[in-house]
Amino acid sequence: MLDFLDFLSRNWDLFFILLFLVSLLFILERKYSAALLTAQQLVRMINNNESSVIDIRDAKEYSNGHIISAVNYPAKTTSHMEDTIRAQSKKVVLVCQTGIMSKSMGKKFKIIGIDVSILNGGVAEWINNSYPLQRK
Repeated sequence: MLDFLDFLSRNWDLFFILLFLVSLLFILERKYSAALLTAQQLVRMINNNESSVIDIRDAKEYSNGHIISAVNYPAKTTSHMEDTIRAQSKKVVLVCQTGIMSKSMGKKFKIIGIDVSILNGGVAEWINNSYPLQRK
């Protein structure tokens, strides 16, 4: 412990730089993270016609079962999605199987100025809440 304190006293400038960089990382992560929605919040938004749901899973996963009214734009077609999302007048919600890919894509859209939300837990969470899926 004394070695660590000795190191800090000799290298306080490096310690503050590290502290600054870690703080900046947390600030940027928070700034560019899309809002997370629960399944219940998404149901309410769909029922009130307040959202456009975009399912970013591949076509096979989508056809096996998707949220009613969701439109399929596989994550591989991100460049085509930008114009579609910008044209939406409703809140856009990205959905994938577990929420991980949606969070990543949501961050990309947020960086370029497109505001989206994410279904936290994805379709798996939707199913866990016993909400219906539409099969195509």
